[in-house]
Amino acid sequence: MNMRFKFIAKTFSGLEEVLCRELTALGAENCQPMKRSVGFEGDFALLYRINYFSFTALRVLWEMTSFSFHNNKQFYEALFDFEAERYLAPNGTLAVSVTMHDSIFKTPLFAAMLAKDAICDRFRDRFGKRPSVNRESPDVQFHLHIFHDSATLFLDSSGESLHKRGYKVSNHPAPINEVLAAGMLQLSNWQAN
Repeated sequence: MNMRFKFIAKTFSGLEEVLCRELTALGAENCQPMKRSVGFEGDFALLYRINYFSFTALRVLWEMTSFSFHNNKQFYEALFDFEAERYLAPNGTLAVSVTMHDSIFKTPLFAAMLAKDAICDRFRDRFGKRPSVNRESPDVQFHLHIFHDSATLFLDSSGESLHKRGYKVSNHPAPINEVLAAGMLQLSNWQAN
């Protein structure tokens, strides 16, 4: 029996329904269009399929944990308790990005630094060393979504945005993003011959 996980696929505004249809065709279950993204469920085979075959997803986030908090200490403790060592080596690199709305934190940067400190402090306590921060090319990229007093931690399964798959040999001076172009084609109902 395959384990089921929760994921979010990010896309551009207006392409949520297109992405939802595409994810369903690839095998996703319980697709829920949201703002510039689609929530869905599936197994790891689906996760790989979407990262490889999706035309209209920018990246796919894997939900790690959700928690509520009312102050910095509770926020820190919830992230300290997260078993990050299952996904990241003590000598690895990480980055944490935050999107938030109506939170106790004044800036996403402070929330990201507090989250990074909690994760790294857990490594220091358990292994005597901690991962380094690498914002450009981390081994593991965490995304934290904060809304009011709730937070959800995601692991970025895609790495770079999926429109940067490395097949281009040159760029036009004014290129259109491939995800946007694919979404526009799907919205137009154009059919290849």
